[in-house]
Amino acid sequence: MNCLLFMMGGSGTRFGADIPKQYIEIHGMPLFAYTLQAYGQCEFVDKVIIVSNADWIDYTQEKAEKILADKLLAVTIGGVTRSHSVKNGLLCCQKYLNSNDILLIHDATNPFIDEDALKQAIIMATESGIAAVVTNQVHTLYRKSESRLEEVVPRETVCSGYSPEVFRFSEINGFYEHADDQKLETITSAVALALDQGKAVKCVSANICNLKITYSHDMDVFKAIIDYRRDHLEG
Repeated sequence: MNCLLFMMGGSGTRFGADIPKQYIEIHGMPLFAYTLQAYGQCEFVDKVIIVSNADWIDYTQEKAEKILADKLLAVTIGGVTRSHSVKNGLLCCQKYLNSNDILLIHDATNPFIDEDALKQAIIMATESGIAAVVTNQVHTLYRKSESRLEEVVPRETVCSGYSPEVFRFSEINGFYEHADDQKLETITSAVALALDQGKAVKCVSANICNLKITYSHDMDVFKAIIDYRRDHLEG
């Protein structure tokens, strides 16, 4: 079984809205619904578990049932930090997943999916345990010290993380139980925690807009992309 753990438990304080950003509506649909729809239509993702903001869990449950139908396994409550939310999600996963099942962790703040990259990451995780979906760098990158540039960083040696992070369940089950509170406070990514624990992680490059919705202008970019797709690709 390939199961999605969909992370949307945050409060979105940096965004500056009255409600968490994942619940802001665009054309009558909350932000998180766009990504859930894509996963709902993805043939090689079998089930979904959602980690929700505690104040919005009933709303999340209602929307997710309509979008995912019998793909939805459960909706559980997030924690005080992103890592605590993942930990809560994994505890829920233990009720449903076996050791050889594949778990995909996707943040609602990464609204797009690349199915080809996702499929490759699942294959990699099945074979080696852990895989990350990333995007390649196209900008010139520099290493700096305060306000001074020190050197150029070869861009072929770096990449940006995206979603999902993909694990054989036997690999990730226990990661967060073994991490102390300080690590859970400072390390927000499951792959980063895996690297911190000395695990080998493979990666696959996605052909996707690496958009993380953190601030209000990020939402403007997402809305512009949705509008373009509606006007030029679907209409």
